[in-house]
Amino acid sequence: MSPKVVRQDGSEVWGTMKTVGQEFTNSTGIVGWLPDLHFSLKHERAGANPLIIRAIGVQGNYKANAVVSDADANLIRQANQESAERFLENCRVIFVVESPYKLRDMRDAAARGEL
Repeated sequence: MSPKVVRQDGSEVWGTMKTVGQEFTNSTGIVGWLPDLHFSLKHERAGANPLIIRAIGVQGNYKANAVVSDADANLIRQANQESAERFLENCRVIFVVESPYKLRDMRDAAARGEL
């Protein structure tokens, strides 16, 4: 029931207790959910050199699994192996999810010529 990062075929890149350290999950949660990229980059969970990947879709009963391309899945795994922080095992993952209210407010501001 926790969010995962998966490939288009549904195979897991990251997200179950097999790929996540339980001690970190208990203290921080498996993933951070934040409303915009700018705020996310400043969050301590992102670390000093964050890897930014754009999901190409969502999957799962609650649409909580981020779907990434095979190339991005390989990049995520490689970056984790090369990282001293081992960001995946330490749950240093943030899903940026735009609020529908924020999008509505931006459209309204654009309509008023404020953007």
